[in-house]
Amino acid sequence: MLLNFWVKLKYYYLVTSMLDYIIYISGRYLKLLFNNNRRSESEVICDILKSAQEDVKKTRLMYQANMPYTQFSKYLDVLIEKDLLGIKDTNPSGQIYYTTEKGNELLKSIEIVLGALK
Repeated sequence: MLLNFWVKLKYYYLVTSMLDYIIYISGRYLKLLFNNNRRSESEVICDILKSAQEDVKKTRLMYQANMPYTQFSKYLDVLIEKDLLGIKDTNPSGQIYYTTEKGNELLKSIEIVLGALK
């Protein structure tokens, strides 16, 4: 019986120490140290530029980039300002966005870097 207790205690300690290693507890928040599912800014920009290679409207671009509107609009403004995305006003139902030549060059560079990091 006592041996069984020590085995359970040892197992509990092992599991607890493993969880403490993976999960950092800070105040009321749990932060995972490994396997962070958030995308980096370069990955977000890469997703937006990839999606805009085909002529798309703003809503479709936002959905394909998988971002909330407020965050997406900030990225969109910067990409247009830096001439990485262009706007076609020829469509009567709204503006069409496309990746410019400069944007395609940046997209290739980001893909090379991200590919090397993986």
